[in-house]
Amino acid sequence: MAVISRDTFSNGANWDDIEERQGELGATWTKHQATPGGRFYVFDGKVHCGQISAGTGALFYTNAVPSNANYKVGCNYTMKTNIGHVGIAGRIQTGSHNYYYTYYDPSNVLVLALRTPSGVTILDNSNAGTITVGQTVLLELDMNGTTIRSLVDGVQIYSVTNSGITLAGRGGVRSATTNNANTGKHIDDFTITDGSSARATARTRIIMSGL
Repeated sequence: MAVISRDTFSNGANWDDIEERQGELGATWTKHQATPGGRFYVFDGKVHCGQISAGTGALFYTNAVPSNANYKVGCNYTMKTNIGHVGIAGRIQTGSHNYYYTYYDPSNVLVLALRTPSGVTILDNSNAGTITVGQTVLLELDMNGTTIRSLVDGVQIYSVTNSGITLAGRGGVRSATTNNANTGKHIDDFTITDGSSARATARTRIIMSGL
């Protein structure tokens, strides 16, 4: 496996739009055509969603082109406050509004979902992987054929079978709500790794509420 895209968001000045500067590797950013009003910007070495398009949110992808549809998108993900829907996305189709994504919702529940032009399909949100305000985790979206997974700190939380998107597309960031340096979820150290790490023997962490 090889990292084909990396952006630590240390390049550029505070308030720079994400597409106005470049990351360290394969990280020239493009706003998706389905979210013309969307805006992500950099502040204090993290990326924040400053503006969304009604009904479609904000979606940006890097110029790194995976060699096939089996790859992983990851980032350091900090819960500043428990609002917002900022997350990471993969198999983003640049010509249509189709992608997989994972994020923490305002109840601190991890969500794995599929977006298509007809709307959102929640693939799993069974309350596993809850984090607390102030915590930073490694959040990853792993795609291998029809196996789509969410991982937190290298541990599989969700694994579903879905054939909604089979083309490689791109990796990127997305949000349905805005946040800033003091609120919501913050992303840094974004990566795309060519070649999924999915294994049949992957560990699964199960967190039961109240135990």
